[in-house]
Amino acid sequence: MTKKLFHFPLYKEVCDSLKLHIFCIPNCLAGYMYDASGKRFYFKNCGLDVNKVGAAKIAQDKSATKQFLAKVDIHTPQGFVYKNTDRQKLDVLLDVHNISFPIVIKPVNLSQSKGLSLVNNNGEFEGALRYGFSFSDQLLVEEKIEGKHISVCVYKDKVYFAYEKKEFSSGEIVADYSLLLSEECKRICIKAVMTIGLTLATLDCVVTEYDFFIIEINSAPGFSKYGTFSDEAYQKVKQLHVDILKDYF
Repeated sequence: MTKKLFHFPLYKEVCDSLKLHIFCIPNCLAGYMYDASGKRFYFKNCGLDVNKVGAAKIAQDKSATKQFLAKVDIHTPQGFVYKNTDRQKLDVLLDVHNISFPIVIKPVNLSQSKGLSLVNNNGEFEGALRYGFSFSDQLLVEEKIEGKHISVCVYKDKVYFAYEKKEFSSGEIVADYSLLLSEECKRICIKAVMTIGLTLATLDCVVTEYDFFIIEINSAPGFSKYGTFSDEAYQKVKQLHVDILKDYF
């Protein structure tokens, strides 16, 4: 099964198991699942009709997400927003915020490492800013946290799975981390999702020797990379979708 075709066959399998029906427009992978009464649950490829619009918009804004999480004492990398209209030099702002190299510069509102640069010294500022501003007029400048990069899937008040992935990748999986994630880290992830007002999300996190940081929250997660990682992973993704549809219908 190719990753491109992952979601619809999954939806079909889940619908069959729950005695639901499915309608899909193949060329855009958009459609809905429905029961005998005609009640519909819409989808667009991996995008499921689960989260409220306002909460999803907050999650898409990395700066807003950091501020929401800070209010409930959830750790995120230290950082600030830098706009393309700002006149103050970036190295001065790093001193003001007590941030040292290496740093990460990325668009405020994009995911999957789009527009992201790792900056190790002052000489790399110009290229990183030019690249980032080609995607967005607002960039998030953060300290780089050293540790394991983990993605965690949360639905309602449960962590369904977690996996370690390559740093600054679009989700290339290193290992399944579901059994290694501590109960405290699970609690923090669930709290973060509830704080933003989401129902379903994946969280990009970094586990260090003594701490746990949330880097960003994805309110429209895709599951093809983890779902095709192993048979066990596929069953976890399937169970997630079964539970989502059971709750809806």
